[in-house]
Amino acid sequence: MMITVHLSDGRKITKERENLIFLRPQTKFEPRAEQGKITINWLNVVDMRPAEPDEIEHAKIHGW
Repeated sequence: MMITVHLSDGRKITKERENLIFLRPQTKFEPRAEQGKITINWLNVVDMRPAEPDEIEHAKIHGW
């Protein structure tokens, strides 16, 4: 399932859920960089929802 994450700085990320890693700063978990995955600071997430069809097409065009 593709989801869209809106960040506090205005950026929007649309990607498969399994390719997103959410980092919670209050834990001592330090993720390693992984090919094809995006690490997101949970404190910067403003909104998260299923991706709309136009967002999915945009993500496919731009390689996300």
